[in-house]
Amino acid sequence: MKGLSWVWVAALFVCGCGQSGAQGGLAVVTPAQDAGAVVASDAATTVGDTATTVGVDAGPSVAVQGPPVFKLVATKEAKMGKMWCMPVFDGERLVVSTEGDGGIQAARYDLDLNKLGDHKEVAGVKDTYDGSTIADHKHIYQNKMHYITFSIAGGGQGGYLYLMSLDHNLERVGIVTVVAGKPPTNDMMMVGDGKDVYVGKFRPGHGHDVYRFDADLKLKTSVTIGGGAHRHANGASAVYVDGIFHLTAPSTLAPGKGKGVYHIAFDGDWKPIGPRELVIDEPGTINLFTGLSHDPVTGSFITHYTRSVSGHSGTLQRTVFGSDWKTQSDGKVFEDKAGRPHSALVGDSLFLGYEGSNHKPTLARYDRVKGG
Repeated sequence: MKGLSWVWVAALFVCGCGQSGAQGGLAVVTPAQDAGAVVASDAATTVGDTATTVGVDAGPSVAVQGPPVFKLVATKEAKMGKMWCMPVFDGERLVVSTEGDGGIQAARYDLDLNKLGDHKEVAGVKDTYDGSTIADHKHIYQNKMHYITFSIAGGGQGGYLYLMSLDHNLERVGIVTVVAGKPPTNDMMMVGDGKDVYVGKFRPGHGHDVYRFDADLKLKTSVTIGGGAHRHANGASAVYVDGIFHLTAPSTLAPGKGKGVYHIAFDGDWKPIGPRELVIDEPGTINLFTGLSHDPVTGSFITHYTRSVSGHSGTLQRTVFGSDWKTQSDGKVFEDKAGRPHSALVGDSLFLGYEGSNHKPTLARYDRVKGG
């Protein structure tokens, strides 16, 4: 593996529709009540054969050459959980979170995909309203802290959304209720800006409610994004680069009815910068758009998503955009059905987590061969 002179951990905004679904200070458990609106990004991003992952601590983006290209090195079943597979990098190793048996499991892996010790449950029914099972989560690592947002199943629509912090060793620091009694909550996103954490709750027919929390899980602000000329759907991703939040989202997740995928840029306060752009024009085929990454070496944005007209699983696709959001390359990552990709870029290695054709959480490592 090449030197790890820079590290980016994917942060994205993702819709999870299936059921299972910074500096840290002490955060206190609060009663279940509505905290405000929710923000961005499935803390993770997806990557494939020629992809890269984005980071929460986004540094300067310099477009110096063509799109990054990665070669598959290894794949390995995660051997924990039953769905989702979200890798993040904690500065030393990978930390992967999955879902199963109504809770969220996490474990450490070395960069050769070897599991380091046993996995542990970091959230479960004891943490939710009325002992409800967990369905859907997002995971990022920022300033030596893990942040995980998760929803209850709630008959498929959720209703309660939580934000939890864990220290570097996966020990609980705090947990707060983001939204109480307001479905849908299982379509969430999460992203960090290097200081604060943003959780996004899907607002049907409009876009998202975005909640901004400090490192101690104290709510700072909330804002609603989308609507009108910036309307977008769930199943989206977001990443923070050079003071700008880049959001990618399908026009809709209704099977066979979508126009494609939009890109919308927002400033640090989630005010839109410029118009909504249709960057992928594929009517009726785009499903979960859960992988958005930024490569600081090439300045490219790498996206991963499933192409399907009927469900969450389908052909896992990669489209790479330049800093101007013009397509640089497009291709299939896997021929077999796969879904819900998330990724982390560590130096010149890209780590992808996804549900394979057997629906089992799976990890893959790709090494850069071009564009860096």
